[in-house]
Amino acid sequence: MKSIVLLLVEELNEFSKKEKKLRQRTNFLNELLNAKGYYSEALTTSAIEDYGVNLLRANRCILSTKQEVLRKYFPLHEIFEWHGRYITFIDAELEVAPEESEMLIISDEKMNVGQLIRDVENTFKYLYFFQQPANQPIFTSDHYFARLFDFPIEIDRQLIRKVTDIYGEYYDTLICFANNSTNVKAGAEQLHIHRNTLNYRIERIHELTQKDPRIWSDLWTLLYHFAYCFVQNFE
Repeated sequence: MKSIVLLLVEELNEFSKKEKKLRQRTNFLNELLNAKGYYSEALTTSAIEDYGVNLLRANRCILSTKQEVLRKYFPLHEIFEWHGRYITFIDAELEVAPEESEMLIISDEKMNVGQLIRDVENTFKYLYFFQQPANQPIFTSDHYFARLFDFPIEIDRQLIRKVTDIYGEYYDTLICFANNSTNVKAGAEQLHIHRNTLNYRIERIHELTQKDPRIWSDLWTLLYHFAYCFVQNFE
């Protein structure tokens, strides 16, 4: 019994150490996000001494859904867990074979590390929202509109209530319609439905939101608010 108790205490201590380390890493990333590129001497020192991140140089942020993928490519770099995904920072020349099939989201080089985190995270959300394939190295610079996930434009509160009500039923329809450049024939084929069914769904979105997906400005307004709903359900 004594041995069992000692073993349990040891396991609890190890768990507590891991939890403390995880909190410290999360707090470090939150400090980077809140610093907006202006780093205190204490944060700069902690970054280099504790995690090997040099805040005085331009860095790239790399995101993957799999920790082992980052470890394979960047074995000497600190890897952080971030909202169920994994990120690391490098300030050296990037060497990733373009033919590799693993998903890596790679930021530009910037001094503002907090912005790097937002860039890779927003690109990840953008790809999943628009149902784009993510099985290869992807550069944030190729996805400018991923910045919409910062939601710089104020959300229309009346519209978001309407979109929230229909999000679950019409999300796939709207995304497919947009991805096929509003081509009903191509969209219907991708959804495996009759084109009249797709037309009916588009008309229902119009009726329920007073925004017509067949008009480009209304479509982007809808996509913006659908993206907002997507993020609310994403985490």
